Formats: sequence, structure tokens, C-alpha cells
Amino acid sequence: MEIVISVLIFTNLMLTYLFCLQVFYSFSYEKYLSVFLSLIVATTWMATNYTASLILGWNFAYLLSLMLLVYLAVLYKNNFIRKLKIVQDKRLLFLVWVAFMVFTIFTVRWGAWDAWSIWNLHAKFMYYPEIWTTMFVKELSWSHADYPLLFPAAIAMFWRSMHGVYAFVPASIALFTYLLILITIYSRFKDHIKVGIGLLILLMLDFNFVAICASQFADSLIACTYLIVMILMVEKPKHYLLVAGIICSLALSIKNEGYVLLLSLCLYTLLYEDDRLAKLKGILMGAAPLFLMALFIKATYAPSNDIMAGQSISTFDKLLDPYRYFHILRFSMETLFAKYYSFLIVVLICVKNISKLSGEYRILFFSFVIYLGIYLITPRELLWHMSTSMKRLFHHLYPAAIYIVVQSTDLTEVTERLSIKYLNLKQSIKSLL
Repeated sequence: MEIVISVLIFTNLMLTYLFCLQVFYSFSYEKYLSVFLSLIVATTWMATNYTASLILGWNFAYLLSLMLLVYLAVLYKNNFIRKLKIVQDKRLLFLVWVAFMVFTIFTVRWGAWDAWSIWNLHAKFMYYPEIWTTMFVKELSWSHADYPLLFPAAIAMFWRSMHGVYAFVPASIALFTYLLILITIYSRFKDHIKVGIGLLILLMLDFNFVAICASQFADSLIACTYLIVMILMVEKPKHYLLVAGIICSLALSIKNEGYVLLLSLCLYTLLYEDDRLAKLKGILMGAAPLFLMALFIKATYAPSNDIMAGQSISTFDKLLDPYRYFHILRFSMETLFAKYYSFLIVVLICVKNISKLSGEYRILFFSFVIYLGIYLITPRELLWHMSTSMKRLFHHLYPAAIYIVVQSTDLTEVTERLSIKYLNLKQSIKSLL
């Protein structure tokens, strides 16, 4: 039976991927973006179905068999399998290999604290359909049982297909997410190949960024969703609002911070977009299925969130405390300069040639303000809470912020200016020698 489930999982995953690929091609999405979105949506769809089978108490093999019959019927009527030809860029392949080697340096078996105490622990419960709901007992409240289930569901699904619990599965998901962010950034600037390669190398050598990705935290998946939503909002391909809503719902199904992305996108649409109600409707339509499922799980199984449950009359005192604002802003700036100085380097290089910053940056700004606002009302000790989470909240916004800054820049002038400085430096070194 386990072999049958393995075959069904991988067959359905591949067919889902091919179907999604055809859909994004029909929307005229760029090739790399179509591939990445298809992989994300296909894995999300499968993990969601696995979660649904646990909730409904269905045998996952029966559900997979039903899905396979539907796919075969679609294949019979419509041949949607197309040959995918991605240009083989040897430089990109080499840099991806180097990025993989850098990633392995920071990889830890079972990940860091959050990985093994939250995500992998939850996945181990979800691996056993008979006992999975015991993860919500009071004695395990320290494992954040209120967190969404999509990430551990994906891990558990792959474990089921392999007949065992293996550490390389969450590590592989972490590696895939890391490479996905790198190649997505690179592919956005393939018309300026030097810029794309430069950004890929910058992220690859940003050891703080790599370490968080390699730690198997769900934060890298959130960073990936922020990046893709920003790309959709800036480039505006066909049905981009619907797809952006789907990606936002994916984020909130991975981690509670995903609700911040959806809220920020909705705020931006209401305040700055034309035909705002129609566009907001498109976003909410895309987000609705996973959003409703996430709410159902929270209402039915998960305990209350510790931050929300910890609110009291003292919250008003915290909101009126000026020193609290000062400490939060100071700590956020210290984190930016200490951990994310590479973003500041990008800003310094681009600032002279930014004609007009894309208005979509406001989505990131709203998210940043909401994140800091949560620290204002946290029931936990403020310094401890910031020291354990601030850099990971910056991690969410980091790749998307780099994309927005570089995308808003006249890249021809930047590359020319840097080329001149490089030649001058080379000439100075030669004269010294």
C-alpha cells in the first residue's frame, strides 16, 4: 500500500505541475516565473489535499486515485503537456552549483530550533493520520500548535511517499526555496545579465541570508511569497491579482505572518489603485480557498495565538509608552545595519539612478509597520521577543525589497557607471604595480 501511495503522490504532483504550467503559459507569463509558480502551486495543492484527508479522516490513497482519474480525463480531452525549453546558461548553472555548496556549509541536520521544535515536530504528528490531532494538546503548547499546517503537511506528505521520516526532506525543501529566490531574482533582470548575476552573487554571499534559509525556517518560504507577489504587482501579467491572492493565501497557510502580506496588499489596493474594489475582489477571490481552510483549522483544532491571547488592559499603556517606540525603532535599525547591510549597499549603488521608486514598495512598507506594531503590543519581554524574531521578519522583506529597488533603477546607467569605476580601479592597480 505504501508503494501505491508513493506512486500516486509523485504522479499527481507531476500532473498538477504540468496542468499549472499550461495555465500560466496561457496567461502569457514569463517562462521562469511560470515554472516556479507551477512548482509552488502544485506542491501547495498536494499538501492541502493531504491536510484535508487528515481532517476528513479519508484514506489519502483513495483521494489521490480520484484526483488521478480527473487528470487522466483532462489529458484525454486536452493535450496540455508542452515541451519546456529553458536556455541553458552555463554561468547560471555554475553559480547555482556554487550557491548549493555555500548552502551545504550552513545546513544543520533537522534544522535550527524552530525547524525541529515546530515544523518538523508537527510534520511527524501529521505523518501518522491516527494521532495527528494530538499535536494540539496543552502539553505541546510550547511548539506553537496555532501555526498553520501547510509546511509540515508538505513534509509529512513526502515522508509518506518514502515510507519513513527522513531529515533530507525538510532540508531539500529549504534548498529548493533558497535556489528559487536566487533564480527568480536573476530571471527578472536577464535583459541586464550583469545585474542579474551580480544580485545572485550578492545573495549567495550574504551569509546571514543563507544561514536563515539553511536553518529550515518557514521564513524563507514567506520571503519567497513576498518576492513573487511584488513581481506580479510590478509586472502585471494576465490575471495577476487572482494569482497574487493565491500566493498571499499560500503565505498565511505557511505562517501567521502571511496574514500581514494579505492585509498589506489589500491596503495598498484600496489606497492607491484605480478601480480598487474590483481589484480587491480579484485578490480576495484568489485568497479565499486556502484562507477559509486556514480559518477552519484555527477555529476547529488550533489553540489561540499567544500574542492575541496575551492582550489585556495593559496594551493601552504599551501603546502610549514612548520609550517602547524608541527601543523598537533602535533595534530595527541595528538589525538592518548589522544583518542586512547588503541591502544598503544595493540602495547606495542604485540611488543616483532611481528615476521613480515603484509604488508597490508601499506593500513592503505596510508590512514593516505592522511587524513593528506587533512588538508594541507583545505580551512577551520586548527585548527577548525582538532578539529572537526581528532578523527573520527582515528576512521576509529582504529579497522583495532588493527587487523593488533594482527594478526602479536605470540599469543601463548603473552598469556603465560601475564599468567605468572598475576600469579606473584596474588602471590604478596596474600603475601601482
